[in-house]
Amino acid sequence: MDTIINNVVQTVRWSETRTEFAKSFVKAQQSLGIVAKNQTNPHFRSKYADLSNVLDAVLPPLNDNGFSLIQSPAADDQGRVTVTTLVLHTSGEWMESTLAMKPVKADPQGIGSCITYGRRYAALAIAGAAPDDDDGNAASKRPDQRKAPPRAEVGALDQGDRSNREVKDLFNKLKNGIMACNSVAELEAWKDAWSDDLQSMPADYADSLRGEYSRKRDEARSAGR
Repeated sequence: MDTIINNVVQTVRWSETRTEFAKSFVKAQQSLGIVAKNQTNPHFRSKYADLSNVLDAVLPPLNDNGFSLIQSPAADDQGRVTVTTLVLHTSGEWMESTLAMKPVKADPQGIGSCITYGRRYAALAIAGAAPDDDDGNAASKRPDQRKAPPRAEVGALDQGDRSNREVKDLFNKLKNGIMACNSVAELEAWKDAWSDDLQSMPADYADSLRGEYSRKRDEARSAGR
């Protein structure tokens, strides 16, 4: 449920180098689909994706591109439940995020729910995935996107054949890829991987992405990365 925490604090750490991580992470995100909301919260009459569904969606694309996902629960000296999520690449490069949350009830059930909540949202956020926001009709209108066809079989997307949702999903994936880059080399790798899709975006979306790309590139150059 979405009411098990009072406050949330998140910290992020990276390995010293990120070049191979960034190259592979871009490829992993290419095959990420929308995470279906498969459970109902009876208190708020809202749907959500449970932990099993989240992991079923994000682990195969990550594993196929050399990533493992490790999530470790603990507690800090402020009485908060922490969930540390480590994304480890076969190159040895890594990214780690710790989510600290204070459960409303500090009993075993409350702590367990808090851990599950943290694992769900940390996995979604780190992978750059998102639950389906549809009201339950998505299954009858949209095919399963978890197993995308190989990229070599997919040409540039035709803007006229895409719904607003599909355009926004692609935009968010591209933006998340830019945000994950922290050096000029990583940005160039992102550009090589996604140039065709960037060209296929509507002008306003493409301009926004180019602006974000330029900002990150200038930031990396200024820092000597």
